[in-house]
Amino acid sequence: VGAEKERTALLVGIDYFSTRQYNKGIKHLEKLLKKCESHHDFCAVELFLARCYHRIGATNKAIELYEDMIRRDPLRATAWSNLGYIYIDLGDSKRALDCLSKAVQADPENPHAFVNMAVALINVGGYDYALSYALKALELKNNMIEASNAVTICYMAMKDYESAERYYKISVRNGAN
Repeated sequence: VGAEKERTALLVGIDYFSTRQYNKGIKHLEKLLKKCESHHDFCAVELFLARCYHRIGATNKAIELYEDMIRRDPLRATAWSNLGYIYIDLGDSKRALDCLSKAVQADPENPHAFVNMAVALINVGGYDYALSYALKALELKNNMIEASNAVTICYMAMKDYESAERYYKISVRNGAN
């Protein structure tokens, strides 16, 4: 997507994703994928394509795309994190934790990788560990609702109700309902 025209086309695909027009996004991004001129552009298009497929329930196709990205670039933290998120959805905690561990290692500044790791750890009852990942996500992005929600859940599970209430209020202040 090297030229300005193709970059604008990528923004159209992202807009389809952000406005939940996933099927339109898939059609648009599939065409755009064939025009990619660089590895970076190819990965950007493939990332949103995978996200669209995941949102319409085409999980296997999304997994295939993320695995393709990872084969080409094993340090692509967003692909690892999103793949881990899919495995959380599928209830495959072992695969989720493996992917998310790689995401956190690949990019220790990615708050989404940390919050996804926290959620995976919550799912297996690892509240102490989950708390540290959720707090790190909040440190990286202090208005991240998912992270403050995860912190709240951890404190509730650990029966620290005062801290849970404090982070619940943070979630509400950040837009949770």
